[in-house]
Amino acid sequence: MRDTSTRRRARSGGRFVGRREASALGGVSLAAVDKAIEQRVIRSLPGKPARIPVEEVEALALLHEVGVPLPTTVKRRIRDWLLTGREQQERELALGGALVIRVDERVAGIGERAARYAQDRDAFIEREPEVKGGEAVIRGTRLTASAVHARLAAGDTLERLAEEYDYVPREALEAAALYAETHPRRGRPRRPWSS
Repeated sequence: MRDTSTRRRARSGGRFVGRREASALGGVSLAAVDKAIEQRVIRSLPGKPARIPVEEVEALALLHEVGVPLPTTVKRRIRDWLLTGREQQERELALGGALVIRVDERVAGIGERAARYAQDRDAFIEREPEVKGGEAVIRGTRLTASAVHARLAAGDTLERLAEEYDYVPREALEAAALYAETHPRRGRPRRPWSS
């Protein structure tokens, strides 16, 4: 068992995402993430907020793609196969005569995207009390993650933002947008009629 956790940590690079980040990256609802944590279908580090290893996001996406209700023990078996069996070149997991699990490129891409996002988030996003009052910004700039997200939500493209902020790597803009989406501002919303 210890060997599996060591391999898992090496694969994730020790990177974690929050519940909302796992939901957005895996394309599943926040309720599905919470249920998977509660049933111990995916693993998370205890505490507030919960920290989920990035490779668990791929398991969330795969279980969502199955599309049929499964017992918790079967979900755990699929998750364990995904994290250990695939490394041993087992391409399929047979769950009885009628159900076979395979990972397609899209689901495998979700795991890679989650790992890349966690790496980029840790490299580019910072919160310092002296910079913008502790709001999340792209490291070395005063460009807030929420500003990037708002611009994209208003119809701007990443290409346009990358041209405008040519000193900011595109990966930083992508990480900032997802970070702001999954870490909404707290407090009263702005009053559009007052501006």
